[in-house]
Amino acid sequence: MKTVTWCARPALLILLVPAFCACQDAGRNPATSLTATQAAVETQRAAEWRMAQTVADGEQAAPAAGISSADAAFMIEAALESAYEISVAQLALSKGDHPTVRAYAEMTLRDNARVAVALEALAETKRARLYLHPDPVHVERLVHLRQQRDGYAFDVEYAGLIGRSHDSAIRLYERALEQTHDADIRDFADSALQLLRSRQDEIEMVGADGDA
Repeated sequence: MKTVTWCARPALLILLVPAFCACQDAGRNPATSLTATQAAVETQRAAEWRMAQTVADGEQAAPAAGISSADAAFMIEAALESAYEISVAQLALSKGDHPTVRAYAEMTLRDNARVAVALEALAETKRARLYLHPDPVHVERLVHLRQQRDGYAFDVEYAGLIGRSHDSAIRLYERALEQTHDADIRDFADSALQLLRSRQDEIEMVGADGDA
């Protein structure tokens, strides 16, 4: 199977790389991590703006020429999943306390930066329009997570949430691999799935620390 090289236009790389490198280097300094989180917020907003197309209220999303409705729906769902994971990671960097929790959040930011760049490039290739409307389930989970007390209480909730989110994301990409007949979308889904599966050990570590 072809290996996808995840890259993007130079302008977007210039925007993405500094913010997510800042998250990686922030370490345990709360003030520095919060600054990195704010940078990640702006990065994600810019990525979403470039991926999304402005449409009139009530207009239905139509698949781009050459891809199926199922493929178009998958790309939108993948974009929403990536944005949600970034939002959760941002909360973990501002409210979490355990080093394992914070390290996993930083890794999630870096991984989803790669996914966002690859998805934007794929959408441009397919001339697909990605409509990013908030998922009510994601919003509810984020509100609940934000309401937790900083530190241990947040870490416990976060440990349980990321396991469920991880499983959901894996099912999303596995389903895409089963259903799509588009080689480019298949390569994107396969690369994203490998990235998700590579985080399994870290998820188990966060879960163990959350239960401690």
